[in-house]
Amino acid sequence: GSEMCIRDRGYKVHNFWDEGAIFPRGRPGAFWWEGPDGSRILVYYQGGYGVWTPGSYEEVMEELPGMLEELEGRGYPFDAVRFAYNGGDNHPPDGRCSIIAREWNERWAYPKLIVGTNSMFFRHIEGCGAELPVVRGELPDTDYVVGAISSARETGINRITHSALPAAEALAAVGWALGDRYPEGELKRAWEDLILFDEHTWGMAWPAGRRQDWNWSDKSKHAYRAAALAESILIRSAERIARRIKAEGEHIVVFNPLSFRRTDVVRLEGVGIEGPFRIVDPETGRTLPHQISHIDRPQLPRPYAADRYALGQVYRRGLRDLLFVAPDLPPMGYKAFRIVRGRSSEPEGSLRAEGNLIENEFYRVEVDPSTGAVTSIFDKELGRELVDGEGRWGVNRLIVRETRTGRIETLEEVELEEGEKGPVRASLIVKGRCRGCPQVVQEIALYEGIKRVELCNLILKDSTPFLELFFAFQFGVESPAFRFEGSCSVIEPIRDQLPGSNTDYYAVQRWADVSNGEIGVAFSPLEPHLVELGDLYPGYVSQAHHGVPWIDYGHEFLREMPGKAHIYSFALVSNFRTNFRPSQHGELLFRYSISSHEGGDLRRARELGQAFHSPPIPVPIEDADGDLPPAGSFLEIEPPDLLLLTLKRAEDGRGLILRLMEAEGREVRAVVRMPLFEVSGAFKTNLAEEDLEPIPVRDGEIAFEVGPFEIVTIRALIAGRSLSSPRRSGACPKG
Repeated sequence: GSEMCIRDRGYKVHNFWDEGAIFPRGRPGAFWWEGPDGSRILVYYQGGYGVWTPGSYEEVMEELPGMLEELEGRGYPFDAVRFAYNGGDNHPPDGRCSIIAREWNERWAYPKLIVGTNSMFFRHIEGCGAELPVVRGELPDTDYVVGAISSARETGINRITHSALPAAEALAAVGWALGDRYPEGELKRAWEDLILFDEHTWGMAWPAGRRQDWNWSDKSKHAYRAAALAESILIRSAERIARRIKAEGEHIVVFNPLSFRRTDVVRLEGVGIEGPFRIVDPETGRTLPHQISHIDRPQLPRPYAADRYALGQVYRRGLRDLLFVAPDLPPMGYKAFRIVRGRSSEPEGSLRAEGNLIENEFYRVEVDPSTGAVTSIFDKELGRELVDGEGRWGVNRLIVRETRTGRIETLEEVELEEGEKGPVRASLIVKGRCRGCPQVVQEIALYEGIKRVELCNLILKDSTPFLELFFAFQFGVESPAFRFEGSCSVIEPIRDQLPGSNTDYYAVQRWADVSNGEIGVAFSPLEPHLVELGDLYPGYVSQAHHGVPWIDYGHEFLREMPGKAHIYSFALVSNFRTNFRPSQHGELLFRYSISSHEGGDLRRARELGQAFHSPPIPVPIEDADGDLPPAGSFLEIEPPDLLLLTLKRAEDGRGLILRLMEAEGREVRAVVRMPLFEVSGAFKTNLAEEDLEPIPVRDGEIAFEVGPFEIVTIRALIAGRSLSSPRRSGACPKG
């Protein structure tokens, strides 16, 4: 997927890291990197930073002939070689290179020293006619993906924003198309903050002391500000759209920011509704089960539970959340559910919580009271046990590993108690402590009518360094095959990797899946992004960054998976000597969702991951006198394996921009409808939103072909809402 992202942004070349499986070590070379959609970019590998910084003509004269002779002896295939002239890592430009090149070229006809750009060099070697290998697959990183969990709290916050911000942008675009102000400036700031926090590292070479505190404060603010802006835009946009709905009396308008129809749990925080009431589905007239969920303790595995508990002693509504399951939410749309005052009988559900067991119509879940681990998840539909009965750790077991010795410790002083027990949600609470974690609270929950198990872990981490935190998910799938969502791609480990690349851990976007053609388990981590598949492996952060070396550091990467359907969420590490934080402490929340399915179809995994990362958005309204129907879809996409990546206002103000990706590896005919808008025209564009070709619009449908794994960008012109030029932030275009 990385190749596609680079190519589609207009770059043709990319300097790349490589393992010796592609080239002889110590010799530069090039290859074509082919993406899932079959497109290619040219890659040049040089080893290290590819730096040569002679200080004078005399140094060049002394060093260059031997360098060229060595390249020729190693079979270097090109008549040009590239060096960066910057003194090494993090150095500014140095004008001496131009002076040296001029002096050299005045004296010698060959070889020429050319002060140029990467693009100039790549154009030259591409024209050399050398037969280059074609390489396919992803390149899992060893260092920076791990460095990110040296700041686990902020990385988790920014990871959630990766889903919240596109949802906010989409609802803001819908609001603009309906006539509202488009928050252009706020969105730009939020995207910049999101990306700046993701930048690979801002830590100092000596990451301790007052200057590092300043450095880290400056870094972390981007995660917090991006999250706040995304939430603000999301709520404000949803509220403005909700006020345009025709709805007499009290309603809760629930928005679905995803492109597929879904039934899901709605959580309205800080609900102020007093007295008995019913929630009614306006389409069926059916009364929906609901539940008031209480923040009854500060150490509850919920976001900001301690703060809400403290404030709730003054403002009681802050302790109450309303839960209900919203059925059949329209794709990229909304549905208004009516609040009816007064008591009523609600249908009896399937939720049950007793002792160490909880169950609903889909699952029966058992917890070991002595360890706190989930030891059984029985799928009633499939008649299958999902937990590996021969595994050592079970599911959701906290593992703390000491870096220097590899010693593993787990939860001690375990207590198991009943959590929530209502018509919508039932849970069990596990409490305990572990080395480096003096307070651990875990919640295992099921919902009425929803086929998923939710796991929430609240960890109070002390400042002990050289500890690694994992959560074990040992599933019982025989002959397993792993697949996970990468960057605009689906990755099968080893098969879909560059030869010789890292197999210790992988950066997962929203989901991973382990299946065998008969049964599969879908797994979605919310805050943590790293997983180790099949087994626990030693760390592999390079000597440039790690502190103390891991046990078995430098081991060979896998050539085949170990055959166990075990997933380990690598949640936290503190073992760095440069660039990243050498210790971290505080309260951390790690959440996961699990579901199961027949066969090897990945649709269930995709939908689980998207739904868990993009929950429904509830907005309470009263006596809204708008012109929108009580339920509707702003965007419908067929077929369902087309993923909606982006819905936004065009940068130049000319309509809405939709970005889609085909996810199953097959050519499809896409059909896009916008039922609540009048689409007056459409164009296929590039990523820079430059029109490439018009697309006919017939009966409100935009239809076009999409190739296997192709990313397509479409401009939809909305009648009365297309500008001729971009507007400043805050400008309200007139329809």
